[in-house]
Amino acid sequence: MKSIHRLKNIYSLIILGTALSAWLAAGCGYHFKAGSEAVGIKIESLAIPLMASPSSEPGFEADFTEMIREEFIRHVKIPLVAAEEAHMVLNGKVVSVTTEPLTYAQQQRLAAGQSGIYRTTSSRRMNLKMEASLLDKSSGTFIWEDKTLEAHADFQVTADPLLTRYHQQKALQNIAQQLARRIYQQTVERF
Repeated sequence: MKSIHRLKNIYSLIILGTALSAWLAAGCGYHFKAGSEAVGIKIESLAIPLMASPSSEPGFEADFTEMIREEFIRHVKIPLVAAEEAHMVLNGKVVSVTTEPLTYAQQQRLAAGQSGIYRTTSSRRMNLKMEASLLDKSSGTFIWEDKTLEAHADFQVTADPLLTRYHQQKALQNIAQQLARRIYQQTVERF
């Protein structure tokens, strides 16, 4: 008798869970669709202007903007046009780019006739914070706005400054790819 009652409870929970999942999925204005087209909004054309940045990295803004554009080109067939001609505008601004030591190496060295232990940074973490928004120009309303986009990547620090710079640029590219993916998903895969 207890096993029949327990089975009824399990079936009830399964039915309740299925109904709740269907209700949540149906109640949403946006949903995923094969082909990565936004459902619930129609994007006839899109502008992605140059992202502003406080970074002193030469060409960073252009590279970062290009990665975001490439993410859209790779996945959807929305025409990318100038801001004046666009139905929607995807604006972005890098708020900060910082690095912090991640790991250290200790070495005992002789300096001025005295031995000492010196710590040098062997890897660093680069953090990037940015804001982005999608503006519907016809209504003047934001489809979405996020002032808390953030990503990080680690890079190796070596005795060779050129090699360290190379690793740092690769970390920036990694961060840009992470954020480009998130911005794309936030724009197209809304639910």
